[in-house]
Amino acid sequence: MMMTNKPGLKWKGEIGGGITSALIVLPRAMAMGALVFAPLGPEYIPVGIVAGLISLGISNLVLAPLGTMSIMTSAPFSLSSFMLMGVVGIVAGKFGGDVSAPGVAALAVTALFLTVFLSGAIQVLFGLCRLGTLVKYIPYTVFAGLMNGTAILIILSQLNLLLGLPASVTPSEIIYHLSEIQIYALSVGVVVCVAIWLGPKVSDSIPAPFYGIFVGTAVFYLLNHFFPEAVGPVIGEIPSAIPTPRYATEFWPAISSMSPSLLRQLLLIAVGIAAINSLRSLLVCAAGENLTQERVDGNRELVGQGVSNMVTALFGGISGAGSLSSTLANHRYGGRSALSRGLGGAFALLVLILLHRLVAGLPTVVLAGMLVMIARESFDGWSLFLVFKLKSALASSDRKPLVNLFVVALVMGVLLTVGFTQALAVGFVLSILLFLHRMSKSVIRCEMKGEQFHSNTLRPVRELRLLEQEGKRIHILELEGVLFFGTADKVTCRVEQLFAEDVDYIILDFQRLFEIDGTGASIIRQLIRKCASRQVSLFLSWNNTSAGAKAFDELRYILTDEELNEAYCDGLDNALARAEDRLLDKLLQENRYEEMRSIGDQDALSTLTAEEFALIHDSFDKCSFNDGEAVFQQGDSGDCVYFIASGQANIIHRAGNGDAQTLTRLATICPGTCFGEMAILDSKPRSTNVTAKGKLACFRLCNAELQKMMREHPSIAFKILAGLGRDLATRVRVANKRNELQKT
Repeated sequence: MMMTNKPGLKWKGEIGGGITSALIVLPRAMAMGALVFAPLGPEYIPVGIVAGLISLGISNLVLAPLGTMSIMTSAPFSLSSFMLMGVVGIVAGKFGGDVSAPGVAALAVTALFLTVFLSGAIQVLFGLCRLGTLVKYIPYTVFAGLMNGTAILIILSQLNLLLGLPASVTPSEIIYHLSEIQIYALSVGVVVCVAIWLGPKVSDSIPAPFYGIFVGTAVFYLLNHFFPEAVGPVIGEIPSAIPTPRYATEFWPAISSMSPSLLRQLLLIAVGIAAINSLRSLLVCAAGENLTQERVDGNRELVGQGVSNMVTALFGGISGAGSLSSTLANHRYGGRSALSRGLGGAFALLVLILLHRLVAGLPTVVLAGMLVMIARESFDGWSLFLVFKLKSALASSDRKPLVNLFVVALVMGVLLTVGFTQALAVGFVLSILLFLHRMSKSVIRCEMKGEQFHSNTLRPVRELRLLEQEGKRIHILELEGVLFFGTADKVTCRVEQLFAEDVDYIILDFQRLFEIDGTGASIIRQLIRKCASRQVSLFLSWNNTSAGAKAFDELRYILTDEELNEAYCDGLDNALARAEDRLLDKLLQENRYEEMRSIGDQDALSTLTAEEFALIHDSFDKCSFNDGEAVFQQGDSGDCVYFIASGQANIIHRAGNGDAQTLTRLATICPGTCFGEMAILDSKPRSTNVTAKGKLACFRLCNAELQKMMREHPSIAFKILAGLGRDLATRVRVANKRNELQKT
């Protein structure tokens, strides 16, 4: 991949975005590394900081040519870092729980990086097996429970450092050691938290963690000058050598010395880390797509993430995943290509190599304060919102918020009381159960009848009344979720029931359907043929912007071109308009829109008498337009209203400019109705485009003629204005009814 040859590459933006994105997560990377190695003792904190910086550096250098989200920065993630922290306890447990025993600490470090390597290999496997979409099926409730539990555990793990208590004091024993709390160490930790919280409110040009580092370190050294030994230690000497892949030769001897049960435990943790890191990266990819407008191949990104974690492990780094804050910063400060990703990684390694003396002087209590604030940010806002909404959820009939909160609380409770492995196992079991529950639910989200729910086709009053009387012969089934054997069979049963209810037109709306398997597609084909044999028209609606568009790939393979052309409609509104037209064809006549209507057949002019029409007949002029021809454009100045004599017209709204311009059809107008009346009523520029649909013929009344009419025949002019207002009110009433039904 030749990154430097990318057209339009701006070095200033790439350098600025890359370095800024690395700076944003640099303190977090160091803090996460220190957290992972904390169980080995304070002498291993420098090793952890190096591991965090290596992760930030190596992973982004490797990902630069491999990933598909060019601006996404990878960094240590709190949830997976805490899972790695548990590896030390597992290894120590195999040797009596004493990490100070000869060789135990070294084995724990190697096991740690081996777990990172295995998690990367599993991520590669996820990508190669195209399981990127499967990872997305982990319910967010499970993810939120793990995040909240991890945040609490991180805070608890830092209490001893913040309070200046010995590491042997557990959180539950702190109340018995209140007299031993080092008030100066606690003061520094509080200052760090306050600086990180308030700093961005002073100026957001500096990443928040740096406020904590600068202010906290300054206060630490000030207090240390007057009260030596009372504020705690600093990190200490940090190795400054250029990282090498030395663990490539150390994994196999370590594996040979491990028991099968220990290897199984490490593999289980690796699977959990791979799943969590993959989910995190895919979530960041989704956010990045909105910034760059580039489509990301999630499976290829997982392969790149996996390879980067494998390489990072060989160099002695902890695992990484996509970082949302640094990705947003990269784009904000000019990063547009993978070069910015690579430059951010190179900058992190330069900090390790050139600024290690400065890092060595950082107080450990400052790192503890940073970790507390990182944990505070890690609490899932959505699940906290559920807590605040608990009262209203209990009062309503909607039990979904309660179920979500229960899952969050259960996963969090298992994590806090039993352990991470067990919480992860509970999470996966819940994922499967919740998935099976969703699959067992009816795929039919809601049903509507054509007598209640009308299309955005503006029809004359006579046709609207017929649809209100006979619209029950049109039935809409809105589908949601996955269409496979079980759910598709439920749709078939419901359609067969509709046969007995004298329904002639059935619409299956696939807008919210995100997957159809081969069996589901086959059942839909059988359903189309069954409807045809009973002279019932079946329409399938979806469009290219809906979730159902991708799901329809399976149907395209199994339906014939004739079946697809007959059944397919571009969106629910088009399907409903098509069903309405066919129903009205039966009730009235097929070619009614091609017959020329007189000026007296217009709804807005229906109150005028023949004598009155004779007086104003010359005020109207005739005009015609070919298919696709514009009657007027959005933004044009206009002073005429058009009454359709034959044919139809489309009302189209234009949004955006240039390449980002989008055109949306708002409505179709039929003979007997009018358009452009707002120009008569408010004299402002046209708010939409109007184009002919087929051959269009209109009667046109311009404002000058209307003003003349008001002088010469004021009663007639007022009747016309009242008719336009009545016509507009009918449209608003139909639109409001449609909106209310959509909400329910």
